[in-house]
Amino acid sequence: MIEDSSYKITEQMKSSWHKSVRLLAKSLGFSKSAIHRHQQKVNRRSGILGADYFETADGQKWILKFVAATILVFGVAASVGSDRIALFISLLGLSYFAALSADSLRKIENKIDTLIAQYKDRYDALIKEKASELEITPGADETYLSGIMYLVLMDLQSGFIFTEEIKDKRDHETWEAVSTPWISKFKIVRCFLSDKAKALLKLADKTFQVIRIPDLFHMMNDLSSVMKFSFNRIQKSIESEIKKLAGKARQTRNIKEKLADLKDKLASVLLDQRTYQKHLRNLSLTLHPFTILSSGKQNSKAAASAMQSSLSTIKKIKDKHDIPDPRNKMKRVEKEIPAAAQQIDQWWVWVETSLDGLDCTQEFKDWMMFYLLPFVYWKAQIKKTNSKIIRRFYKLSYRNSEAELEKHQLTIRCFSNLKYTKWAISMAKIFIRSTSAIEGRNGWLSQIHFNGRGLPEKRLISQTGIRNYFLTRTDGTTACERLSGIEPECLFKYIVDNLDPLSSPRIGKKMKLPPPFMQQAVPP
Repeated sequence: MIEDSSYKITEQMKSSWHKSVRLLAKSLGFSKSAIHRHQQKVNRRSGILGADYFETADGQKWILKFVAATILVFGVAASVGSDRIALFISLLGLSYFAALSADSLRKIENKIDTLIAQYKDRYDALIKEKASELEITPGADETYLSGIMYLVLMDLQSGFIFTEEIKDKRDHETWEAVSTPWISKFKIVRCFLSDKAKALLKLADKTFQVIRIPDLFHMMNDLSSVMKFSFNRIQKSIESEIKKLAGKARQTRNIKEKLADLKDKLASVLLDQRTYQKHLRNLSLTLHPFTILSSGKQNSKAAASAMQSSLSTIKKIKDKHDIPDPRNKMKRVEKEIPAAAQQIDQWWVWVETSLDGLDCTQEFKDWMMFYLLPFVYWKAQIKKTNSKIIRRFYKLSYRNSEAELEKHQLTIRCFSNLKYTKWAISMAKIFIRSTSAIEGRNGWLSQIHFNGRGLPEKRLISQTGIRNYFLTRTDGTTACERLSGIEPECLFKYIVDNLDPLSSPRIGKKMKLPPPFMQQAVPP
């Protein structure tokens, strides 16, 4: 709300419109000149659309709420500058009703950053108190932006960011200092997902003392970085030679034979490219606790064997076309496959352990593990890929598992019980293969960093708070709720309730708007 003095004068003027300036000043305790200036101000802005509403208490509350929402979404979350936000607000005419210059908005933005930090500290403390009851699957990675290193530690199941900090080092001691205040609070750390950075390997083995699962995202990215551009290069080289020979005026027998050989070679390259893409997809399709399409129980050994077979085919294609691999990324992926597949056996242990306390027959447990669970698992996987071909395989697996579930005699009697479905959903969620959520966060940090020409630590804290306690998924839950079950107070409401009142505007007879495309100085 705008400061009380302005509000009181406006309300008194409306209720006592018949009184003179002298009587109004006497009843309110202000000078006659102050009342007269305020009357002139109200008269000048009376022609603005919605002025009657903005002069009321509710209208002034709405202006404060609008300004807070604009700064939170565009200023804090998206790093839009205060000059642009001030221009946007002035074009709506709200600058006539409150002090909303660029400098004023910067002060409000700083206040919002402070409020978000306070809000975050409060709920971080609540989660740490409840952490002794919770199980997590953390992942970690670092990213460099303009020479600045950001360390990100996240629970991959819920998407809750434990910490993202600017650090000078990424050694084990630094990671341990960053992660221990959070991770040490939790009841169980199932496993730890990361790339093959030595500090992260040591963090999992020495600090957390859990198995380290290689990140499927990095494994497939390593293969793609070796292969994907090479096929295009080879294809263009062959097409260039074909074009040269085909352009010759005299087509001798020798030239025709060379053209035929080149076309055969091009067809072979295109076929090998499709074969490579197929086996690259197979690495992802294989790394599941259930076999694709049939939904049978899979173990780590079988999955690792199938993945090694696909990798072997890719290596043969690489050698056939003399594709260089100076960093030995193929070998690195080959070494990571057994460790990546080991989570499958570990996951089945978690599933069987979760059913140990259930008082039921073995037939009923088998129905839950081999009929209900694959149905729920494949349904969840459909939304987790952007590849149309992989999604098609997931949909077929889902339909096949659905058909098998419907045929089972226990389904009619037990499927309607939400308790069993919730168990299957919870089990499906804890099988995590990659740190793609962290990579997505790194991409977001990069965007915000370059949009704002830097990302101060205070703003980084705000970004973390918004991600954990304000943004929601399609199911309407925040990361805080998914991790701990704690439903936080609305962050936006907290900000609005704790913001100071807006000051009255200081506007002359004619307000001058800033030029819409004002050039800003660029720092060196």
